Amino acid sequence: FGVTHTALNRLQQRKCEIVDTTCGSVLTVWKRVEYYAQNGFTTIIHGKYPHEETIAVCSQISKYPAAKYLVIKNATEGMSIADFIGGNISKKEILRQFTGRYTTGFNPENDLQKIGFANQTTMLGGESRQIAEIVREAFAARYGEEQTERHFRSFDTVCSATQDRQDAVRDLLAAGDLDMMMIIGGFNSSNTAQLMQIASESVSSFHIQDPGDLISKQEIRHQTFPAMKVRITDNWLPDGAVKIGITAGASTPTRKIGQVLYRLFELKNIPAHQIKRIVNAT
Repeated sequence: FGVTHTALNRLQQRKCEIVDTTCGSVLTVWKRVEYYAQNGFTTIIHGKYPHEETIAVCSQISKYPAAKYLVIKNATEGMSIADFIGGNISKKEILRQFTGRYTTGFNPENDLQKIGFANQTTMLGGESRQIAEIVREAFAARYGEEQTERHFRSFDTVCSATQDRQDAVRDLLAAGDLDMMMIIGGFNSSNTAQLMQIASESVSSFHIQDPGDLISKQEIRHQTFPAMKVRITDNWLPDGAVKIGITAGASTPTRKIGQVLYRLFELKNIPAHQIKRIVNAT
């Protein structure tokens, strides 16, 4: 996810050996927000403010003393920005609604006249594009279509691996014949939570971390959405044949996915030799 530039500077000052493994998709976001900062655009970031990636992105903007940012979490908050641009809500309301998620000294009246849009790479791609369009349309309504580019810039920075998984889940759900979805990944994983959000809108879904969460045919340990609470649910696995769609977060090891598959077959009392034949055929 990257690190804040202040933390990196401290490590460099201490002569630490640094191996930079920042994701290339994250570096693309950094380059984009630096462009905004250098050209007088306030960056609006679609992301989760406590997330390490968003904190690091904000830090890249803060390298430029005059630059500003604002973090929004969903399309509803995007509508608030559009309402302010259109003169429908006050500066005071914007500052109240986004307390703690903007640069020190942020002034909506000055700093929301030119906006550059970016997103945390693991957010829902469709929602990010929706927010960008909401804000763009607000500027077009206020200044006219021909002046919109002077006030608004956007660049889709959703990670391709994240987008591919979101698209694959939608394809699975579109078939309409699943009994449930199993989403595998860390409970603190943003991109896994987005997969859970997509799946849970259409079918009974369970977000688990590993095969150990499949306690028995009667009990499953999982994280709920949108409450994000870990709980144990009873009687989760129906008797008889059941069709389960399986997906996993971008950083979930393939080995772990295989282990979950084996555990599901075990719970359905499928013999080991049949499990191997089924897995080898997929």
